[in-house]
Amino acid sequence: MSATVQWLTTAPNPRVPATGVDAGQRGWRLHAIRTASNSFREIRFIRSVCGVLPAHGWSLDIFIEDKCERCVRALAKSAAA
Repeated sequence: MSATVQWLTTAPNPRVPATGVDAGQRGWRLHAIRTASNSFREIRFIRSVCGVLPAHGWSLDIFIEDKCERCVRALAKSAAA
């Protein structure tokens, strides 16, 4: 299976009580992760192409649409090489 790019958000802190929609979520950007897996457990410790390694793993949020500019530039640079 070849690696594909998944666009994911950082996972919220599971120890923060859910006090609303945010539930401790920070970042609000989609980061590109190169992986062949669709399992959040397997990609938890994989860095994004811009170098971000979230403390609580990766998650998916369908309302976040803004992509990380550093990830976009890194993908464009690797595609040009």
